[in-house]
Amino acid sequence: MPAELDDPSPPDSPVGGGREYGDKFTPDDADEVVSTKSQLLSALEETEFRSKEDSQYVIYIDNNSKIDMTGENSLPLGHNVTLASGRGVDDARGALLYIRRDQWDTNPIFKSRRNNVRISGLRAEGPNTQYFDPGPVEEINNRATAGFWLFGENTTIDNCQLYGWTDAAIAIGAATHMPQNARVRYCSIHNNQMEGLGYGITVYNGNPTIDMNYFDRNRHSIDGFGFATCGYKATANLVGPHPVDHAFDMHALTENISDYEGNLAGGTIIIERNTFQFNTHHRAVDGQAEEAVKIRGRPDDGVYIRNNRFYHLKEPENPHVHGQAYQQRMPDPDAIDGWENLFTSDNQFGTAVCGEIGVETPAQASREQWHTVSLRSVYQDPVVMMKSASYKDPEPCHIRLRNVESDSFEFQIGKWLYQDGSHKPEFLSYLVLETGTQRANNGTLIETGKTSVNHEFKSISFESDFDSQPVVLTQPQVVQGAHPAVTRNNNVTADGFDVRLQEEQRLSDGGHRFEPVGYMAFEQGVINLLSTRLEVGRTPTEVTDDWYRMNFKTTRDTPAFLADIQTFNGTDTSYPRFNNLNKYGVDVKIDEEQSADNETVHKYSESVGYIVSEKKNGLI
Repeated sequence: MPAELDDPSPPDSPVGGGREYGDKFTPDDADEVVSTKSQLLSALEETEFRSKEDSQYVIYIDNNSKIDMTGENSLPLGHNVTLASGRGVDDARGALLYIRRDQWDTNPIFKSRRNNVRISGLRAEGPNTQYFDPGPVEEINNRATAGFWLFGENTTIDNCQLYGWTDAAIAIGAATHMPQNARVRYCSIHNNQMEGLGYGITVYNGNPTIDMNYFDRNRHSIDGFGFATCGYKATANLVGPHPVDHAFDMHALTENISDYEGNLAGGTIIIERNTFQFNTHHRAVDGQAEEAVKIRGRPDDGVYIRNNRFYHLKEPENPHVHGQAYQQRMPDPDAIDGWENLFTSDNQFGTAVCGEIGVETPAQASREQWHTVSLRSVYQDPVVMMKSASYKDPEPCHIRLRNVESDSFEFQIGKWLYQDGSHKPEFLSYLVLETGTQRANNGTLIETGKTSVNHEFKSISFESDFDSQPVVLTQPQVVQGAHPAVTRNNNVTADGFDVRLQEEQRLSDGGHRFEPVGYMAFEQGVINLLSTRLEVGRTPTEVTDDWYRMNFKTTRDTPAFLADIQTFNGTDTSYPRFNNLNKYGVDVKIDEEQSADNETVHKYSESVGYIVSEKKNGLI
């Protein structure tokens, strides 16, 4: 039976394809629908010799089909043929083509020399999904199996889940074949791990575009053979946190052609806008730290590494060092003193994708109880925002943070000193971002920072150049003063904002010591991140202690939600609360505490800024 591995790509993002991918197939799009191996082989045979002038012909494999392809080799795909299934349509997994475990006589299943071929919406499982080392080169070659080998022009593989291939899930080109306009996009390519080979995509020749894919647990996610005509453009891919070896690779030609002498390693390699979710804390199978990118010689034109996000903590300085974000080495180790034909710009280091988001639903037993959140990634200098609380318990409350570390933080549902310290469960969302300025995939600006604030307003100037008024969230990152305090914001503009601490009202005449406060500023609108999408906005200045219904511009199921007051029209100590959160909108109000009197009327209208995420838990 096939292993049928779960798809590790982010389910709420188009990266890796699936539900959020837009160009899916259904049986209604098909010229022929098949569900068995014999039907599939017959359809492939009938379409093998179609001409270049024929119109597109779609062979659709039923979503529920699981077809054993063991022993099949080099099945052809004719000109203008699409082989498709319905991965992501109504959450369908798509048809499965598989090789039985440890059966090595299939390499590859499909070999297409025709033009305008497309493979879409399928799952293809190879004979071994685990890491293993077969030993000598002869044994490696004996166990090499591949899924798809493409030689034709204008070929596309999209929206597929490909795993378990000991040679490569996808191979492109050959020594005498340089396919033009090959493209691999929106696929989930993982668990291709055999030592010696184990490629997600191997490029023998040509210059394919590889974009918006999810990669993880591949020995190399992308590999190049080394010809001067061999390269690739890898853009906006997400590489997961489980390296087997380095992720993106280009061989020196002399490693693959024994009688070639020199340091050539490919032609033009473009690596841009990718995110690599591992660093020296994420060890490969041999226990070593691994590079995100390794270039094993001197590219004929160049390798261009730009606008990527590396979890590796700093920019490499020495090309020889193993385990950094990128490395360049030569077959002749004395032939390189510095970077050669390797050009970098505008990369980010030490940052997670942008960060991560999560939801907690705790009860608070007492004032002494603290809850710990373990983060999914490791950060250099994180800021945590857990602002706003649901209204399941109507008693006034606020959220307190402490011990914000690189991989965890603690929080509690804070109660004021006049209260007993207990509180019923609430729905709380948190957002973690690395300190600094980041831009989302669509260019939207995000600034995260820290300052020190007491009971008086302090003006903060943005480091970034916002084009318009952003939404600002602020929150103390530690507990220092003996008295609980919350932040209040005012005068939010494109240039900066004011922020102060507020204790409960009966103590408001006294001061409060300086405490470290984190802030996040977001341009308003829809922010497209690699793994999710955020909606950022603010209400008109109409929110009081009465519930105010806010409708979202985009819908999502059970979203995460954060909010903060953007104005200081009412001076009583206040905190944003929400209720009736669903995919269409939420009710918000200004909640005052009752230390000085029993009334909670907030008669001065405020504006509330908010962030809502389609993802409730995970890296963003």
